[in-house]
Amino acid sequence: MPSGMCERYQSLSTGIARALGARNAWLLERSFVDACADVLSLCSAKVVLTEPLGGCPVKCQDIRSLGEDARAQGTALVINGSAVGVQACAAVRLGAHVELLEADNACVAAVSRDVERALPGISAFLDGCKKADEPTCLQIEALLAERDAVWRATSDAAQVVASYLRCHPRVRQVAYPGLKGDASFSVAARTLQNGFGPLVSWLDMADGRWRQIACTTEDAREQVVRLESELAAMG
Repeated sequence: MPSGMCERYQSLSTGIARALGARNAWLLERSFVDACADVLSLCSAKVVLTEPLGGCPVKCQDIRSLGEDARAQGTALVINGSAVGVQACAAVRLGAHVELLEADNACVAAVSRDVERALPGISAFLDGCKKADEPTCLQIEALLAERDAVWRATSDAAQVVASYLRCHPRVRQVAYPGLKGDASFSVAARTLQNGFGPLVSWLDMADGRWRQIACTTEDAREQVVRLESELAAMG
């Protein structure tokens, strides 16, 4: 491996590991992502795979609690943080054994200090996987920076949209981890960073159904105007 490439790989992997609270992080080629399920099944342990944020109504997972439960039960907690990025959720620091971040043609895998207790042999396996080359490292670095920026922007927009929906006469209830009083707020406040994500759920007063919107980086006012039109069209 050329020295320049080694330095870039090492610098990026070290920075990611530090941000996630991990012992180590690997930048791997896409083949690892495609075989992720097989990789984890090689380990003699049950694996709990989840994302930090999801569902409808949306809620934030209590990673600290899940990590404690996993260790008590002898299972491994694996967090797919692809949708939130590096700066939004330090899942390993919170208690995950592994955090995965998928890119277009690569993957980041970060592990906890005690990962071998739950997934014996996983570090050696990751060491043996094909590492990302220098162009791919540059792509990963750019993509992760973009995801961090998108997370912040969409979180800001979602906060506005959630506040708007909470006052709408058609809406019975709003679920958004960034709203004080939300069932997920206290968990989200200690789990997520730099925002609470783009997903906002709301309970329709008319039909009693939960609906969900994924906010974008577009101006929040434009998103509110469009949502108002959609709500009016629903009658």
